[in-house]
Amino acid sequence: MFRIDALSRQPVYEQIIDQLERLVLAGVIKPGEQIPSVRSLSVQLSINPNTIQKAYAELDRRGILCSVPGRGCYISENARALLAEYRRRDLAQIEELSRGLALAGIEKGEAIAAVERGYQAPPSAWAPAKDGAGAPAAASPGAAPKPPGRGTAPGHEPEPENKRGTEPLERREKG
Repeated sequence: MFRIDALSRQPVYEQIIDQLERLVLAGVIKPGEQIPSVRSLSVQLSINPNTIQKAYAELDRRGILCSVPGRGCYISENARALLAEYRRRDLAQIEELSRGLALAGIEKGEAIAAVERGYQAPPSAWAPAKDGAGAPAAASPGAAPKPPGRGTAPGHEPEPENKRGTEPLERREKG
């Protein structure tokens, strides 16, 4: 159900929050459905239970989860509506991003096409597989991009692996 990227700059508890929210929005986890216990998820993901508890506490604070003492945590009945309202606030970020794209000379049609592609993607494209098999279909929105490796900048080709030290041994010793 959850996939943790240990190399991500995003804290693990935030990865859990984001993934659970996507699962709810995609309809993979329905309101009233019980989610894994802190202990079982801790074992499954091999992470500290306090990290999971921190994620669950934040989701509870936001009204997405409902904790029932002694019985576990459940998705609240209005979780989807709350998440939709939180996402509505993202429109301001889209507006700001659009201004940046316009300043960079990106055509309005290209930006609209990108938004259209996002809307056409099936809801499952943003949710990790429920059984834990396979990776999410797309990188999570807002995730920090990974820095490019050596020689990946445009116009810079990586060095061939054996460029140095390929001369015969006799030549290197004399030289």
